[in-house]
Amino acid sequence: MLTPDHLHVADAVNYVFTGFALVLLLNSISFLQDFTMVEYLKAILVVMCVQYFFVLSNTLTLICLIYFLLAWVIFYAGYYSFEKRPKSGND
Repeated sequence: MLTPDHLHVADAVNYVFTGFALVLLLNSISFLQDFTMVEYLKAILVVMCVQYFFVLSNTLTLICLIYFLLAWVIFYAGYYSFEKRPKSGND
């Protein structure tokens, strides 16, 4: 029978930090350029597909570190340049 096993503390910590890193990464991606909704959803799909394969290979700690590093690099590379760009339109 396929009954679930108990959630270990180490797995719970991995899930929490990976979820937090994922939120930071998705926020940082939005600072790269002025995405349309479809383009941003495509970027989210790519990130989720990558995370799916890391979950299958049971390496959540590695993807957590990669997401934190990528979020930090993208944020510091894109945030200040995003603020300086002129708005498109008649504002």
